[in-house]
Amino acid sequence: MSFTETKPVSSEFPNAIPYNENQRPVLVAFSNGLLLVTLKDGRLIGTPLEWYTKLLNATPEQRANFELSTFGIHWEELDEDIGIEGMLLGIRPKSPQRQQNV
Repeated sequence: MSFTETKPVSSEFPNAIPYNENQRPVLVAFSNGLLLVTLKDGRLIGTPLEWYTKLLNATPEQRANFELSTFGIHWEELDEDIGIEGMLLGIRPKSPQRQQNV
């Protein structure tokens, strides 16, 4: 499944990056404790796997079962969505435990 519509810059992130087709994810890999994403323009971006508890605890088969979209990656079985914008901005997702402590 792929989304082709464009969306305005997110109001959730004040430093939001305007949508750019070159930021579309094309490859996903896991290596040395990192989630690595190759973008359409060839950039390789990575964030610590420990930021994503569901992915950290998933089997290799579960991690490999993802869908790419215009703005990110979706793991249906894990109910996990990761946006490229957040990765580019270095925004660590709030875990359920961290949210309760806030």
